[in-house]
Amino acid sequence: MQAVKNGFKRFYNSRGFPILVMLIMALLLLIKPLLHSSMIIGADSLFHFNRFYDAAEQFKTGHFSYFLMNYGFGQSGRIVNAMYGPMFAYLSGLLLLITPNWYIFEMVYTVIILLIAGIGMYKLCRVNKVSRELAMLAGIIFMYSTPVFLWVSSQQFTGVGAAFLPWLFVGITRMLRNQKMPLLYVSVSMAILIQTHLLSSILGFAAIIPIWIVTLCKTKRKWRLIGQTVIATILVLLLTANVWGGMLSVFSGNYLVTAFPTINLVDNSLIINKLSSYLLVVRPMEILLIIYVTYYLITRFKKLDYVVKTISIVGLGACILATDLFPWTWVQKWVPDLTMYLQFPRRIMALSLVMIILAWAMMLSDNDKAFTVPGVNAYRKGIRLGIVFLLICSTLGINYRVLSAQMQTERILINNRESSASLNHVTSLAEQNHHYYKNDFYGNNLSYLIGDLAKNMPDYVPSQARINHLSYYEIHPYNEVYIYLVKPYIDNDVKYVKTVNKDASLTITWNNDSKKTKSFAVPAVKYARTQVTFNGQRLNNPSLTAINSLIVKARPGKNQLVLKYPIGYTQRWLITAAITWLLVLLLILINFILRKRRQK
Repeated sequence: MQAVKNGFKRFYNSRGFPILVMLIMALLLLIKPLLHSSMIIGADSLFHFNRFYDAAEQFKTGHFSYFLMNYGFGQSGRIVNAMYGPMFAYLSGLLLLITPNWYIFEMVYTVIILLIAGIGMYKLCRVNKVSRELAMLAGIIFMYSTPVFLWVSSQQFTGVGAAFLPWLFVGITRMLRNQKMPLLYVSVSMAILIQTHLLSSILGFAAIIPIWIVTLCKTKRKWRLIGQTVIATILVLLLTANVWGGMLSVFSGNYLVTAFPTINLVDNSLIINKLSSYLLVVRPMEILLIIYVTYYLITRFKKLDYVVKTISIVGLGACILATDLFPWTWVQKWVPDLTMYLQFPRRIMALSLVMIILAWAMMLSDNDKAFTVPGVNAYRKGIRLGIVFLLICSTLGINYRVLSAQMQTERILINNRESSASLNHVTSLAEQNHHYYKNDFYGNNLSYLIGDLAKNMPDYVPSQARINHLSYYEIHPYNEVYIYLVKPYIDNDVKYVKTVNKDASLTITWNNDSKKTKSFAVPAVKYARTQVTFNGQRLNNPSLTAINSLIVKARPGKNQLVLKYPIGYTQRWLITAAITWLLVLLLILINFILRKRRQK
């Protein structure tokens, strides 16, 4: 019996125990879709599934195209992954390639994201001297938090970006504590965030600035910190050279359609006196943590060390930015494009919660009377853990209700193949393709889902003129994408056959059944650098629609159009990023081996 106790104690104290706890809690969150074998189809599911499917098919066929989406998005020659987390898209594609169907992929992928979030917060807390038990609780709280749950419930990539944020602040809080920057850790974590979700990296960078300023004021070796910051910045740029090189290639000579502009930024923040706004942005537990950290910071400000103060102030500052307490109406007046690039100020809450949860855990570790029942001295630790456990259970219950509602979408789709259910800007092609959604979700042909539910989202589609917050709804890119890139497959008047070639070009073939030459609106788009060859002849100035979809005059009989996007100088940036990653990983491996030898 004693041997069993000792064995459990060793396992409890091992590094693997917190990971097992996070895994169990992640599976507990997904218990409903796992028990019911139910897909979760949310607002952004199909957009990201198209991205991952394209990457998976590139690995499967060996026909790699860094720019053109030759397999996803209706094989329309669009560019998405090069503009949106390219490295993580390819990693996601690899995972999709080894999973048998979309349902299993979604469950495995979601568990991985939850583990990244939970373990990241656990590590962030441990680096900042939080007790092991509290660090595990903090990891679970963040794993169940609203920003991370956005991926679970609706596949919004803000949730994936949020999951990586704690890893960035592991290095940044080390810098704050030790007054010197851990170069490799900060550089690699920021580079991974940029390669995953650019907006999250911008939010992370914004939070780093005040922390860096505090560190600079505290350290006696200011020039060393400045030098380390310069080196880290250069290293991040090298590790993400493919991102900037790709963007430079696409943005030069093109007007791109951005995400849709919100009418009012303030309406998409956390509105303090509106209950429905809270349900979208934060759970009751998260509100309680924000209130508690605010109270504790104010009442014990002089007793707290500068690390806790800095983290708390940055977290609460980000919280204010996410609400209508910040003058978003005034900001929108002076920077109207924020309605397209930020869209929802409530997204900033992801950053705030990382800081708030960390500050809360540090406060509890420093004071055994914190977050307990006043006047009760006995069993303080048990009472405190009990309160936290009940709050986690309440959050879990809310998340279950949200998932139950989302699972209804899948049931509607399975019962009616003509329906696109409650999915926004999605067109059902299942009947035209003679498919059923059940096979799309659980069958082994991944292409069925991509072909049967067409997402009309116009992000990164080229346009004839710059689209701003005023002209967006006049042009209505969503409608343009539907008319020119989706509707031809519904009408089915012309059968377009699309083939991906070994040189990563895309060939589109169709027949003109008329006896004379006539115009065809081909469901494909052209960027400034896209090379278009029609019936063997290069077209330098083809006719284009508002979203740069092609209009050609086709001869009677068979016609062939070839799209190719030459990689050009971007290849140098891809090679630069690849070599830098190899060198950095080699350096990390050498450091790991040397550290292990020193421990012996």
